[in-house]
Amino acid sequence: MLGVSVKPSAAMIEERVVIDNERQHDVCNNANLPLDEISDNDITPSLSAKQLKSKRKSQINYAVHEYFGDCKEFINDDVTWDLLGMRIKWTTPKVPGSSLINAVDPLDLKVCVEFEKPLRLQKFSVHAWTNLYHADNTEGINKPIQLPYVEGSRDWDDDGVTRYTFQKVIYPSEVGDYNLMFYVQRGRKILWASKSEKALMVKVIHEQEDNMWTNKSSLTQITKYISIGNVLSVLESDDMNFTGVISLDQAVQDSGRKTSGEQKRELISVPLPPGASKEIPSHTVAKVALKLLEYSNRQANVLMGDRQGQGRVGSMMVAYIYANNPCLSFQEAYDYVRERRQIYCHKGLKNILPELYPRE
Repeated sequence: MLGVSVKPSAAMIEERVVIDNERQHDVCNNANLPLDEISDNDITPSLSAKQLKSKRKSQINYAVHEYFGDCKEFINDDVTWDLLGMRIKWTTPKVPGSSLINAVDPLDLKVCVEFEKPLRLQKFSVHAWTNLYHADNTEGINKPIQLPYVEGSRDWDDDGVTRYTFQKVIYPSEVGDYNLMFYVQRGRKILWASKSEKALMVKVIHEQEDNMWTNKSSLTQITKYISIGNVLSVLESDDMNFTGVISLDQAVQDSGRKTSGEQKRELISVPLPPGASKEIPSHTVAKVALKLLEYSNRQANVLMGDRQGQGRVGSMMVAYIYANNPCLSFQEAYDYVRERRQIYCHKGLKNILPELYPRE
């Protein structure tokens, strides 16, 4: 059993329902107009400030979405600014719109939020909402990504209106068409950057041949005897102190045969298709985890590699840690590996592992 010490982490958030494609709109009592067509001219000027606020409140977009329980949801516009005193100033990528990106390239998520007056950071949070596959979304379902505050980004104008910027970089791990939205949560109020039908559409295409994960040799020691790495680390493994190499990518295996010459180490091929949405069969998970255990029991150094050194090797490394540490949950096993190397897991792995290695 490995001597792994992991700090327990929060339970993973599970999606209960996808965003409804149609938001329900409240309208003025005297007009059948969509919210975005209601202007200040539609409101009687003689109303008192209290009456005006009440009138505006009746016009707000309340988005029905069970994920947020009894929170009230609003759409970012001038009406909500007057009522809530907060708005989303801008986003990167810009919503609504579309974006094209290569798989495993960095996608920069950035939001500027504006408040009528300064607000403590503990009082609100900023999130992206997407079904993009990435390190924290192994199932490709709609779920939130909390964006950290950018230190030193706060600024304000002469009227006290204060702005804060939040940012996080993710690496999409599967090709396909996805949606992306942003929202601010303050207490029980949710403010969306746009209507759901105007979400940012993100198209992820195949990775570039030469990218940041494949343009140089990269490997990381995860346990005393097991390291994981990318294609170049496998090709150079003859010059390293490895007893065995496990290739999870046929291209890596073929390249290794062409360039390694006389084999100085055991070379085992377990080709798996790339892409986070490709589920790895349970018998393959068990086979690779057992092989890794055999190397560890022999106190023999082994390198496990695929093209990027992230998805397939990450999944198999998490499986090995989970299988040999009954005290760890899937999330804890995943965090243990990810703290040491940028990885992601394939779809379905978190359901396969408890079936293969039941906890008491």
